[in-house]
Amino acid sequence: MKILRIVSCVLSCLCLAALVPVAIFFEWWCILCLVGAVFFGGLMFLFIRLAEPKRAPRTDFMKSDEENAKILQEREQHKDE
Repeated sequence: MKILRIVSCVLSCLCLAALVPVAIFFEWWCILCLVGAVFFGGLMFLFIRLAEPKRAPRTDFMKSDEENAKILQEREQHKDE
C-alpha cells in the first residue's frame, strides 16, 4: 500500500507541475491536469485510509449499557485468546 500511496502522490505532483505550461500553451486543456491532480490526490488519501488499522470499539457514556457491556465482553474474549 505504501508504494501505491507514493506513486499516486508523485503523479498528483506531476499533474500540478504540468498545469502551468499546459495552461500557457493549450489554455482549456489545463483542466485535464487539474482533474488528474485531484484524482491522484484522492487515490493517495484513499490508500492512506486503507492502510490504517481499524480501531477497537471503546466504551462511552453516550452508549447504552447494553452496548458497553457487549464491548467489554468482546474485549475480554480477545484478551483470553
